[in-house]
Amino acid sequence: MNIILELEGIEELIIVESGSTDGTKELSKTLSDEYDKVKSVSLSRGGKGAALDKGITVSNQEFVVLLDADFSMQVDEIKKLVKPLEDGRELVIASRYLEESNKERKLSRLVLSKTYNFTISRLLKTRVKDHQCGYKAVRKSSYESLNIQSDSWFWDTELIYNARKNNFSIEEVPINWTYKDNSEIGYFSTSTSLLASLIDLVRKENLRVYKFAKFGFIGALGAILNTAVIFSLVEFFNFNYLAASPIAIESAIVLMFILNNRYTFSNQKRGVKQIFEGLIKSNIYRSIGIMVQIAFLYFLTDVLEIYYILSNLASIGIASIFNFFTEEKLNWSEDYSS
Repeated sequence: MNIILELEGIEELIIVESGSTDGTKELSKTLSDEYDKVKSVSLSRGGKGAALDKGITVSNQEFVVLLDADFSMQVDEIKKLVKPLEDGRELVIASRYLEESNKERKLSRLVLSKTYNFTISRLLKTRVKDHQCGYKAVRKSSYESLNIQSDSWFWDTELIYNARKNNFSIEEVPINWTYKDNSEIGYFSTSTSLLASLIDLVRKENLRVYKFAKFGFIGALGAILNTAVIFSLVEFFNFNYLAASPIAIESAIVLMFILNNRYTFSNQKRGVKQIFEGLIKSNIYRSIGIMVQIAFLYFLTDVLEIYYILSNLASIGIASIFNFFTEEKLNWSEDYSS
């Protein structure tokens, strides 16, 4: 701790503990009584995110550096985080995964971490390689403009996502990092918490992947209706199956249009004219989608010689993606910057 206080420019050291049982609360109180620059904060509830938020909130400084208590990062590297803030950055992220970084990591944790970071970077478009490293620096005035809901381990990811969404000037810097094998954090509980928080963020933000999931679910309902209609017409009304098929297909298209208009896309079509035009477009785009599906089914089965059932499933997936993007861009005219 003395090393931190002696670093040039360090005006205060805030120790935030939440539910610790190892004497941290008592020790931090003792240190705050002994050193004027040390503040001790104790939370009765909340996880990592709540503690970090509280630390930033009670700070009297514009530049705030966040440090894990295990000091896996060398203390003298704090300067690496502060310098970009002085140069105008609003958020600085210490990264274990840049080419210049030097890290020691257990293979199991490395695989989990790499998988998580790759998924988050692609899904949330953060353009960041390391979301969960506990070392970051932020301008307090900029942080106060963000609306971070998480109070758990997902706080770091939500911080980066919201900062990117609000066009913050962000820099990722390489660090020397050493794995400390003294954590009581469980793989399963932490992974489960991160996954649940990610799903909740995707749902609340109504991100494209969430819309695609709804689009796919509605597509499954359309397939069920299609099957039910063709079965009913053939079995109960003596229709020829070829004559019944167009009716079944159109019934499914109408159902999917209504449900997607209501639940999937935000630019809802209203009024008879908009709805009629939307239905016409859906019929056109879905017809093209069917041709795409058939083309890929042929290519995968006859050209690549893949088992036709697997080819059919893959073709349905490809057609679903095609249908989603054409409906999104050309029918509901939605776009995304995030």
